[in-house]
This record gives sequence, structure tokens and C-alpha cells, in this order.
Amino acid sequence: MFNLLGKLDRTQRMLVKENNFWIDTPIYEDLSQSQLIFKGEIYNLNELKRDLNNVRSENNIQRVLVEYLEKYGMEALLSKINGIFAMAYFDVKKHVLYLVRDHAGIFPLYYYRTSDGIMFSSEVKMFLNNGVAPVLSYEGVFSYLANQSAQEPYTLIDGIMALGPGEMIKYSDNMFEVKSYWNPADRIGNTVKYDDFDVAGEKLKDLLQSAISMRDNSIHKSGILLSGGIDSSAIVAITRLLNPESDIHSFTVTHENKRFDESIYAGLVAKKNSTIEHELHVTEELIGKGIFEALDIADQPSVDGVNSYFSSKLIKECGFDSVVSGLGGEFFVEDDATAFLGLKKKYDLLTKFPKGVATVLDKHTNNKKIRYAAMLMKSEDAFFAYLRLLSDGQIKKIVSGDLYHINKDRLDAWHKVAYNHLVMEAKTLPDIIAKKYFYESRTWHVSTLLKDVMQNSVKQGVMPSFPLMDYHLIEYLFHLPISSKADFKTSKVHLVNAAKGRIPSECIYRKKLGFVFPFGDYFKGVLWDEMENFFVGGGASEFFNIAYLKQVWKDFCEGTESWAVIWKLYVLNRWIKQYSIQL
Repeated sequence: MFNLLGKLDRTQRMLVKENNFWIDTPIYEDLSQSQLIFKGEIYNLNELKRDLNNVRSENNIQRVLVEYLEKYGMEALLSKINGIFAMAYFDVKKHVLYLVRDHAGIFPLYYYRTSDGIMFSSEVKMFLNNGVAPVLSYEGVFSYLANQSAQEPYTLIDGIMALGPGEMIKYSDNMFEVKSYWNPADRIGNTVKYDDFDVAGEKLKDLLQSAISMRDNSIHKSGILLSGGIDSSAIVAITRLLNPESDIHSFTVTHENKRFDESIYAGLVAKKNSTIEHELHVTEELIGKGIFEALDIADQPSVDGVNSYFSSKLIKECGFDSVVSGLGGEFFVEDDATAFLGLKKKYDLLTKFPKGVATVLDKHTNNKKIRYAAMLMKSEDAFFAYLRLLSDGQIKKIVSGDLYHINKDRLDAWHKVAYNHLVMEAKTLPDIIAKKYFYESRTWHVSTLLKDVMQNSVKQGVMPSFPLMDYHLIEYLFHLPISSKADFKTSKVHLVNAAKGRIPSECIYRKKLGFVFPFGDYFKGVLWDEMENFFVGGGASEFFNIAYLKQVWKDFCEGTESWAVIWKLYVLNRWIKQYSIQL
């Protein structure tokens, strides 16, 4: 991840800012046509080297990539490379800068166009520390309030934009182009729909084994984050099948609050697969001591992320610098995923009403079911209502009146840019379930989960990998019809089958918990004073409607508002004050 700021200026020099000085990026003395900044990992580096035949350095990723780019070009590299990365490549001869984000969007990459060039970084706050005015983006903040984070391509700072997953920028003096080089909705098309359930299972097993074994070759000291759910358990099981004699380390988060503790299930998987177990014990005391450091290093506000900060910190303290995550397993179809079909039926019925009806309902009700129906009426697709935490009516109440009315046109604008193109792209997919998972992969999955895990982990010196997000696996999986992905009896059946009996039945049929911490308890305990000061004690920014904040806090204390909404508002307020954001 770039922990620096890069720019291309009008003199056609690519520079980076490090230790407060602008310096030339490395130009390899024997490869004078190219400059490259690369952060990430390449899992098929040996394959790239075989294509070159004459690589001068066995272990230097930059040299391999630069030579490949000079010999074959950017499009050829992106059609072959498999990894997680953000890169900036300047072709000196052609005077063209390429900014590239990996296929699944695991590494974030942001850019800002200036009067004399373009700036780029993997952190928004790098721009703020280097002269970009901290002006709030209302498209970004409205999308943040509606969901769990700012939705791409927006950020929370006006003018700073996020490059999307599988996207690249070509930039020169007379050209600026953002283009997609990989989109799972565009790949394969209908060619896989004839694969029946058993054929699909065999292909997915092969793809899973390839994705996991490819990441096994990492030079880092690594372990697997194990919750005892199907996703992480399948990774452990397949890793053991591929490495019958090797030591395998597993990490399990444990809690004082047993409602959130999954160690019993993780222990069953660890025993079944003979892993070396490490417990990452999270206590309220640990949260109280570390929560503000976690927020201080955060790049942008998010409902998620703090859990990744603490788990990565504890993994690092165990002596490891890499961890394998099960993110992406949800794309294998959970046993309750077909319930989304029922939501789609409601959506089809409700969207027959004029959208003005939704606006009236949302404005005049506090009933959550009616409000949700209103969101369905107004959404471009059922999924985008399913995704939301707050309705438009709630956002209007939260934001200070003057600020809301001045910027209310941007409330409608953000989702048209963030979502409408996804609806068009998803038309190539076989059914509503495939579309749902495609939308997830391009919205909260990339703007919240992956970004937060990556940024918080790397800050602790821990590099995560996500074999279930391998792009070959995703592009095959998304185009399978539901009949080839689910047996309607077992959640994520192809993951379970690929594990070949190494996931205990107690773990397969358990109720899903998810990677969550008991924040509601913390708000009423170690963080009570902090929350009280914000919601009712005068600690809120002028961005907020103070009266409504008090109501939200009252609702939470009475058990009728979720902890996620409380946290969302608190971290936004803290960030606005921390960076003196101009409203």
C-alpha cells in the first residue's frame, strides 16, 4: 500500500513525496523507459518470469513487472497477473501514466486531478496532509450515511475519487481515461450455464485448490484466521489436504462475552485438521485502551474496520506478518440466500407505486418496516435497499437543516453514479442471486470490508490474503445459475464438499454470527462517556442536527436503534473534527 503520495506533473516527471520531500521514483538503470511504484503481492510471479525467459533479478517484483510491461504492455500484464496490488506505471517514452487497482479491489487507490497534473495515493489522508483542501463531499457523506462507508467512486473529500476494482487510469497531458480492464459480469458470459451441479462442484474445487496453493507460496510467516464458520473452515481443510505434513497455524478471536465467542466451533475445526491454535483474546479493557489509536490511524470513517485493527494487532504480537482471510465465501451461496428471492418479489410489487409515495412514507414514519418498504420503492434494485442502514428521510433528519437543503440535490446524485452502471452490467448474469453477489462485490464488499481489513492490517505490519476472492474463482462463480451453486439443504455446499469431510457438522449447520465485536456493550460500558458527550453533551460538529442526535441516542439506550448507526455517526463526527473538515 502506498504510504506516500505520488504525482505526475506537467514536466512529465513522476515524483513521490516521502519524508516531506518530492523525489524521483526509482528508474532502473537498464530499463530507462519506465518508472514504477508497486505495492502488493503477485501470486503467479513465476509464471510471469517464465514468459520473459531472461529476468535479471529472481526476487525483485518491480524488475519483473517493468520488464514484462516493456516487452508486452499493460493490457497483456493485466490479462495474466494474479495478485493484490496498486500500481503507478509511467511510460517515459510515450508520456503516459497508468494507475491500476487489482481485479477484486483489495488494495484501495485514490486520485486527485490538479491544474498541473494528477496526484495519487492509497490513503485519502495523504492528500489532506499535502495541500488538498479538506472540503466535505456531500455525495460521499450521503452515501456513507446510507451505507457503511462512502460508496465508490466517491470519497468523503470533494475532488478525491476512488478508482474502482479492476479499473485503471490512462493519463497524459491531453488525455484522461478511466477504464475497466476486468469486470466479472463481462467475463465468460453464458458459457458456464450448462455446467450442472456436479461439474460445477469439480471445477470450483480445482479453482479453490489453485487459489489456496498459490497463496501458500508466500514468503511471510502466515496463519489462517479461523472462526469456525464454513468459509474459514474450508480454507483450513483444503490447506490441510494440500499440505498433509506441514504445520498450519490458526488464529481465533475470543471474547469475554460468550454470545460473540466462536472458539468452540473453531476448536472443532482446528482439532479435525491438526492446526497449531492461537487465541486472540479481545476484552473490554483492550478496546478501551486501543480504540482511539485505531480511529486515529483510520483513513476514512467506516462502520467496520476496528475489529480488523485489533485482530491484526494481536496476530502481530504472536509473531506473524501474514494472515489468510475467508472473505468472499458468501459468494458460494448461503442457505438463506434464496430468501432474497422473496425480497425481490416485494420489490417488484412496491416499485409499481409512484416514487412520490415512498418519499411521503419515509418522511412521516418511524416504523422500520414501512421505512424499508419506502426504500425498496425508490431503489434501482432490491439489493440497494437491502444494503442500506439509513433511509433518505433519516439522513435529512440527521444533517443540519441548512447544510441539507443546500446540498440535497447531491443526495439523489450519488447513487446514480455509484449504482446505476452496476444494474446495467448485471444484466449478463444468470439470476437474481448471482446479481445480488455481484452487487455485493462491487459495493460494501470493496468499499467497506476489503478496504478496512487491508488498511487496518497493513498498519499493524500484517499482510492479509483472500483466496476466496481469487478473480478466476469469482468470474466462474458469478456466472453459475443458482441450480449449479446450491442444493437448498446445505449452506455453501461447494465449499463444504471441497473440504472433503474436514469441516465438523456442528460448524456446517450452526447459526452464522459474522466477524463482529459486542460494540453495543462497549457503548454502555467503557465508551459510555465518549458516546454521551457526542450525542447529548455538546460534542457534535455543526454538520449534525443536535435534536435528532439526542433522539437516536435515546432510541439506542431503549434498545430500538442499532449499534451500527450509533458508531456510524460517532466516527464521522470524530473524523470531521480530527481533519478540520470544511462543511
